[in-house]
Amino acid sequence: MKKNIAYFTKGIFLGSIALGLFLVAGSLANFSASAHGGSECSQSEYCNLVDNPGNSGTYDNNSSISETTIKAGTEYFSFHSGNSDDGCYKVEITNKTVSWQKYGDGPSCKDVSHLEVWRQKDENPPSNPPQTPPSFPSCSSFTTQGDWVTTDSNYNHIPGQEATILSSDDVYQIENGNFVQCLCPAEDTNGVQTNWWKVGDIADEVKNYFTSNGWYFEDGGAWNLLHTKYLAKNTTYTCRVPEPSPTGEPSPTATPQPTTTPQPTVTPTPGPSDDNPSRCIGLSASPTEGSAPLTVKFTGSGFDKNGPILEYEFNFGDGSGFQPQTWKTTDDTAAHRYENSGTYIASLKVKDQGGQWRDGNDSCKVTVTVDGKPQVLGTSTPSTLPATGGSALMGLAMVAFGSLGTFFYKRFELA
Repeated sequence: MKKNIAYFTKGIFLGSIALGLFLVAGSLANFSASAHGGSECSQSEYCNLVDNPGNSGTYDNNSSISETTIKAGTEYFSFHSGNSDDGCYKVEITNKTVSWQKYGDGPSCKDVSHLEVWRQKDENPPSNPPQTPPSFPSCSSFTTQGDWVTTDSNYNHIPGQEATILSSDDVYQIENGNFVQCLCPAEDTNGVQTNWWKVGDIADEVKNYFTSNGWYFEDGGAWNLLHTKYLAKNTTYTCRVPEPSPTGEPSPTATPQPTTTPQPTVTPTPGPSDDNPSRCIGLSASPTEGSAPLTVKFTGSGFDKNGPILEYEFNFGDGSGFQPQTWKTTDDTAAHRYENSGTYIASLKVKDQGGQWRDGNDSCKVTVTVDGKPQVLGTSTPSTLPATGGSALMGLAMVAFGSLGTFFYKRFELA
């Protein structure tokens, strides 16, 4: 009996030791998990620890995210930039934002207990340029219009500025897919030169360096350049010579001239203006007056010093008879049928080489007068016959005198 008690006591002692070792091992495991999931992240300047984030959500970091780790139960799941799906969790990392969602129902898909958000290391731009920009010619060196784009007067943009500028704009293509944009404001002598450097997809540290030094990271396709990435930088240049200011010197005294007989002033024929090189010149119609329905042929003309007119837009001022009121065509003539009487004003616009629609004010308008339809005499039978002159007695008298005349002719054989 005593021997059995001794064995029992030893069993309890050994069991207690085993239980103690089991508890210590569990504590060490929990400590290890905590150190990996919490302490390492919380002690690093590159990591943000998010406790109890829930099974779905979005987290915005203050800098670009390189990796995100999800702790669920005792397991850790790491995800890198882009879209990831491991069967339990969907994670999307886009620059400074991470989104996650638990959607799996399996036994290994535990609830999310916390999130580690690791940012990219050494994000600060280097002190020295990672690569050297190419050399760009000055806008002042170009003597011809832009070979990529040219506009004489339009509202144009430059990188880094939302407002448009009324200006001329010339874009020149140089080597390696680079461009020089020369913008000259309509009311200033100082222009803006934008150097477009084709860089494609570059590392964030390279982009951050140049954007912190006055460059703009732009999509070339959005600026009608090549469909790739560009770094763009604005500089200034003198786009036109300023007018000389008066010197203040006394004006010489004019010598009196003999008075001459005034001559009539010859008014020059209006032509295209240098300030507005492209415009509608005139619109003619034939005929301009008649009865409805009236078919009128229109002929228009325009001017663009950069080339032929691209398109004509006739506005007939009338849409009767299910006809369109406006008609766009590459031909300079059009016809329209006016179904109803009235006075109509037709007008014309022309599209120039820059794609702009131009009008000519009153010179490109014409008035068409349509009279009512002519009336046709009716064929209905009058309700009463027209009255005849004379009475029945007068008729009898005429018959009697006629018979008497016949008697005398036969009796005396009057020649």
